[in-house]
Amino acid sequence: ASAPRTTETVRLAILKTLAAIGSCEKSKGALRDVASNAADAVVPFTHAHGRRRAAGSAPHTLEVMGAARDAVVGLAAVAPDAVWTALATSASSVDDFYVKAPRW
Repeated sequence: ASAPRTTETVRLAILKTLAAIGSCEKSKGALRDVASNAADAVVPFTHAHGRRRAAGSAPHTLEVMGAARDAVVGLAAVAPDAVWTALATSASSVDDFYVKAPRW
């Protein structure tokens, strides 16, 4: 198999495992200590041009994006605040995104 296909296979396996662990009431505690870091790593894979995608590499496939979304849902069952923060950070890291500072 080619390197990109092998990489995608590994990504899918990891993402599906995170989703399965997070969605199982008996096992989701195993993610408690790593959920925040896992959310930061997974969220960029939920869209085609995630910020951590290597320069020059192809956009993420629909299969990877779907598995990443499922993993985010699983992680949200463990650490909802960490997932929300990762999603907000990812959304605001777009180059043309601007958030006006609030006036108190």
